[in-house]
Amino acid sequence: MDSRKPIKPDRDSRTLTYLTIISLIALGVSIYLVKDHYEDEENSFCDMNDIISCKKIRRSAFSELLGIPVAILGVIYNVVAVLLPLRAMAVRDDLADYSDYASAIYYWAVCGGAFVVYLVLAEIWLHAICPMCTVIHILQVITLYFAYKLVSNLRTRPSFISVAWNLKVWIVGLTIVGLTTLVLVHISPAGNFPQVIEREEFARCVTEKGWRMVGVSGCSWCERQKLLFGDTFKHIIFVDCKEENCERFQLKGYPTWIQEKDGAEIKRWSGYASYEDIKIFTECDFEETIAH
Repeated sequence: MDSRKPIKPDRDSRTLTYLTIISLIALGVSIYLVKDHYEDEENSFCDMNDIISCKKIRRSAFSELLGIPVAILGVIYNVVAVLLPLRAMAVRDDLADYSDYASAIYYWAVCGGAFVVYLVLAEIWLHAICPMCTVIHILQVITLYFAYKLVSNLRTRPSFISVAWNLKVWIVGLTIVGLTTLVLVHISPAGNFPQVIEREEFARCVTEKGWRMVGVSGCSWCERQKLLFGDTFKHIIFVDCKEENCERFQLKGYPTWIQEKDGAEIKRWSGYASYEDIKIFTECDFEETIAH
């Protein structure tokens, strides 16, 4: 038997094919979630109620890391998850290279699984479920299963450090992609802003009814909320948690709209609020207060 070839090559080929297909499906869902994040439709098909809601998740603080939408990170992750099995298929005649790539698939899947745990905990914290995110989570669990089967067929599994060193070109490339994404996200607008509230009476009404916006300067959704009001935002009370202690608010995301009377909280709205949302929860209803 050729000692350079892995055990059970036919089974490995099928497993690599399954991993590629699953990752392609996950990539497609991730691309949709990027579109959903930036378009921020008020009533998308997965906004069913207060619990099953894509909107509630994407408008929370957990929808971004370092200003990068989690959906974009998902696209990057799944592109790598597609390329690794394809590369493993190409080097199957060299056991050393194959072992590195098969192990890389497993370690990459473990990282993805850990991130899924983080996202599920975020959903528990927000008391909401994103259906499309759940599809990604299920696909990731399946990926982890097949990745484990793949490395279990290896005679020896290289350590994480060994794999990272042998595939350092991938690490460098991934670092460059990550840094480039970080720069591009921060120098480009956070989506489109088709509506701007023009009437100062509307903003004044919001404040007069005891509502204030609590958030953090620089938070992309907070900035988007400010842009919705345009110049009229000067009439809105903004509590910046970078400058004030916001522990008393027990926030679950930024921004959060809170109505207070005599220092006591009456109502709140968590996350970015559209013009229609603000009209409803503040009961400030003025016609023709926005510009398209």
